[in-house]
Amino acid sequence: MRSIDLEQLEKYSEDELAEYQQILNLEIKERMTKKAIGKSIKEEFTEFKLGTLPYLQDGLLYCPGVKINKGLSHKCSFISINDKWSWESDLKIEDAMEFSASNSKILHTLTTVAPIEGLKVDLIVCNANSGIHKLKFVKNFIIESGNLVSVKDNHIRELNHNSRN
Repeated sequence: MRSIDLEQLEKYSEDELAEYQQILNLEIKERMTKKAIGKSIKEEFTEFKLGTLPYLQDGLLYCPGVKINKGLSHKCSFISINDKWSWESDLKIEDAMEFSASNSKILHTLTTVAPIEGLKVDLIVCNANSGIHKLKFVKNFIIESGNLVSVKDNHIRELNHNSRN
């Protein structure tokens, strides 16, 4: 890897650096999108279990999700990317949803994301009743040196999000 002269960066303001970072992130996403052309996310699609971990494959971050409907309640597990749902991420490349072939009350999702350095990735598993989500657990990761590294587990009492169907 080429070294960067940090003294050269000092001449830029924080706003300029943030703008350059955004440009670089978009360039990485564009390259990952081109790399993904010809590959269908459906090739990776399977019936994920609740709490399936995100994973890196072929230079892309795969974010599986599951929602199991039970009348007015449901269980769900989805991936958050830098505090946004994976399907809402600016780094999203592709997103797919399918209901289970064996049970139409189970929704399986898979989102691919460009795995930029320092990306925060959280697996969130909840139970919901009457629209109130109660967290079962959260597993935190970060993209570090091109790897998905487990950071820690956190627990939050309630979580509100826009539901997926």
